[in-house]
Amino acid sequence: MPIVELKADRDKRRRVQSLQPLFERGEVFIKPTHMDLEREILEFPYSKHDDCVDALAYILQVLKAGNLFIKKRKEA
Repeated sequence: MPIVELKADRDKRRRVQSLQPLFERGEVFIKPTHMDLEREILEFPYSKHDDCVDALAYILQVLKAGNLFIKKRKEA
């Protein structure tokens, strides 16, 4: 698998804000055990740490570039 460097396509605040529609449509699932990520999302941009939420926001950039294949989750 080739490794490709990601370069920010916009500032961090805008990257994270672009996740909002996905959350509103229920297209993002966060496991209950991912408490640090949830805390960062809820406290952004005032959280002491924001590395996890920033990494999550980069997923949209990866998807736009076609660098990731996604299978839809089968409904139980």
